[in-house]
Amino acid sequence: MAKMESATITISDTSSKTEKALNWKVIVWNDDVNTFEHVIASLMKVIKCDKEKAEKYTLQVHKEGCSVVWSGHKEYAEAKAFHLCNEGINASIEH
Repeated sequence: MAKMESATITISDTSSKTEKALNWKVIVWNDDVNTFEHVIASLMKVIKCDKEKAEKYTLQVHKEGCSVVWSGHKEYAEAKAFHLCNEGINASIEH
């Protein structure tokens, strides 16, 4: 009879690493400066969403104080928040 050897298999949890990498959020915060039209136009320009979605985000910002407008990789989140800030929009990122 042949001798059986045991083997150890290591499984990496790459899905959680991917989820963490994609879990950066761009948040737009309410202010008393920007008009609805400016926020909508800025969202359409920076995060490349359609007008309907930009209006939804803007209304949520107005009613609730903030809205998560985009999520993904950290570098892209930083860039989108930076460009929104350059448009005069109060934006930040969160993990």
